[in-house]
Amino acid sequence: MTLAHASARRCDDPRERGGVGGVPPLHVMAELLRWEPAEVDPLAWRDAFEEHLARRAAAAFARSDPEGSLAQGLALLPERRRRRFLRAPAVAMLLRRDVADPFDGRLFSELLLAELASAGLATELPGSLWTARGDRLLDPSAPERWTAPGPPLGDTGITLDEGSPFPFPDDEFGIAVTVPHDRRELAIAIGRVVDGLAALRRACAPALEIVTASTEVLALRREPAGATAFQSSTFAPCAGLVRLTNAHLPDVDMTAVVEALVHEAIHCLLHVHEELDQPFLNAPEANRATVTSPWTGATIRLHSYVHACAVWYGVYWLWSTEGLVADCAPGRAEALRRRARRGFRQRPVGAGLAPFRHLLTEGVRQLLDEIEARMLSLA
Repeated sequence: MTLAHASARRCDDPRERGGVGGVPPLHVMAELLRWEPAEVDPLAWRDAFEEHLARRAAAAFARSDPEGSLAQGLALLPERRRRRFLRAPAVAMLLRRDVADPFDGRLFSELLLAELASAGLATELPGSLWTARGDRLLDPSAPERWTAPGPPLGDTGITLDEGSPFPFPDDEFGIAVTVPHDRRELAIAIGRVVDGLAALRRACAPALEIVTASTEVLALRREPAGATAFQSSTFAPCAGLVRLTNAHLPDVDMTAVVEALVHEAIHCLLHVHEELDQPFLNAPEANRATVTSPWTGATIRLHSYVHACAVWYGVYWLWSTEGLVADCAPGRAEALRRRARRGFRQRPVGAGLAPFRHLLTEGVRQLLDEIEARMLSLA
């Protein structure tokens, strides 16, 4: 099957030029990340992101697909599946507003064809294709398997990527290379993720809501040699993609996985907010600056540091949740809470960001000032 013979759709929505309506204001994060029932549903960001991506796709098709084959193929998917396909990080990355390269219609077409095949709407494939979410490799010689579901992660809606070839866009402070787990290690890693999600479901439903609303794909990987530490990552170009690296190691417990899932989900939510509203840095070159994290001591880019201030605020309140504290080994939650608070005592906003405040947009300056003031006011 090929994607062809349909009319292109144009996007005449004026919000395409000025952002997407219906996005909650950034300042509500200060309450949302305290993990108490909030007035704002995290799904509000996801709903707005879906609408944004649909408009971006229509605009890209109008420019790059005059025959309308991509629009026609996308329209074949049922609405819920179509929206989920557009949210796949590999697809959303192609539609981002700040990507300088031209829209890659060929790659989009391959991802869409794989989605149509997995939905039972395509009968032929030109070769083996990975699904957009990286959960399955579709073999053209075995069409009866195309519609089989990928590996489940409970009822979370999160897709598990156990070994796709997706190239993670690590920066120079990230991990040089990762590889898939072997089957024994993979079973260990999945078991720990399942346990972590179950702990959140029992003890902190608001945090679980952020995780399930913001995480689209969870990739499990290991370093190829000398794996010594558990690490988690998100990637600004790929909103919704979380990678856990070395989750198989013996010292990785439920507590570490819970914190990683929530930590990275906050990053994902912030990435989506930036895409919908405005970037936190007022110029791309501002991210050339590097800063030392008062929480980890690591050197990171300015954009990551800005995110970190909100993330560690959320982590502090996560380990202040009574039910999660009860699930931890004695003293563990208190140690994690002290670590988060200790970083704020170094005034990461008022002092750490002082040389860079002119590089931050007004909304994020206000949010971070409020977060730091709340943390410094704690007895």
